[in-house]
Amino acid sequence: MPAVVARLRGAGLFRYFQPHRYGGFEMAWGTQYLLAKELARGCPSTAWVVALCGQLSCHAARFPREAQQEIWGATDDVVLCQASPPKKGARVRRVRGGFVLDGPQGFTSGIDHATWCLAAGRIEGEGPEMWHFLLPRRDYRIRDNWRTIGMRGTGTKDMVTDGAFVPDHRALRFEDFQRRPPGASCNPGYIYAMEMGPHVLGSSPLGPAVGIAEAALADYIAITRQRVSLVLGTPVGDSDLVQVRLAESAAEIHAADLIARTDLALLHRRGVARRRLTEREKIDVQRNRGFIAELCMRSVARLVRMMGAMGVFDDNPLNRYYRDIHTMTTQVGVAWDTTMPHWGRWALGLPPRGVMAPRPVAGPKE
Repeated sequence: MPAVVARLRGAGLFRYFQPHRYGGFEMAWGTQYLLAKELARGCPSTAWVVALCGQLSCHAARFPREAQQEIWGATDDVVLCQASPPKKGARVRRVRGGFVLDGPQGFTSGIDHATWCLAAGRIEGEGPEMWHFLLPRRDYRIRDNWRTIGMRGTGTKDMVTDGAFVPDHRALRFEDFQRRPPGASCNPGYIYAMEMGPHVLGSSPLGPAVGIAEAALADYIAITRQRVSLVLGTPVGDSDLVQVRLAESAAEIHAADLIARTDLALLHRRGVARRRLTEREKIDVQRNRGFIAELCMRSVARLVRMMGAMGVFDDNPLNRYYRDIHTMTTQVGVAWDTTMPHWGRWALGLPPRGVMAPRPVAGPKE
């Protein structure tokens, strides 16, 4: 993996959201989707790391100028990772001039290759409000506990701090990060000023998910064109049932891609226009993310089942795709059970609930 990451860095694939002023490309929201979708055809874990870690340049550029200078001032070749959520025993204390972080935070994709980490936490004695904290590599250690059925190449391990000091300029309230980012004053690109709520933050897993499904479909077709039934001695592809189910999976993947592109285009247009999404648009986008992930999961699962006993062998590429898409779609930003309830509550006139719930915004409805 280090050699792969070195090639990714050399190609600038972590810089798509990095500000121009620090040697980045400052590209449009949705770039991570198109990029990761292609990478997933070769390696879903690589696509995941590029999508999630690459997106974090946009996050870091929302912090004050002083924090950005620390990150990119000496070099523009930077990889960021994000630790979330805080685990049992994690603490954040306010001290003079900043904060002190202790304890573990989980699910830190790409941490082995990152030079900075974006952590999160609530400050002791100050209520439920969440904060972001930026830490350089020297201020945290890695706990190697990523033992999973899929996506092992992401290295999504724990980040652990032992009394790490974070100065004030590298700490940012979630509310300010999402709606009033100080970094927008020195980075003119719209991606550094757009509202960065749950409806936006869960976008990045979509590219890897759709890319896996497209790769599984292509490999299934290539394998099935050559397969002959061991029992009947006839081409497997001659079966009407195989043809129908293949078309169904293809239609699901096509639909997932169309929905993802449509919603990302909406986020891009609103960002360029410096307009926030309406409450309805937010919950539609969040619902659609869960649906996109579910379509991809269903399509791959169907293809694997159609391969019968052949589908359970490690040397069958669809086996890996199935394990990877299953692991990937448990991520909170795209998981069915965390994305769907918000739309249902809105439709039934109930107030939003939970940390992933889209927040109402003031202003006229559209």
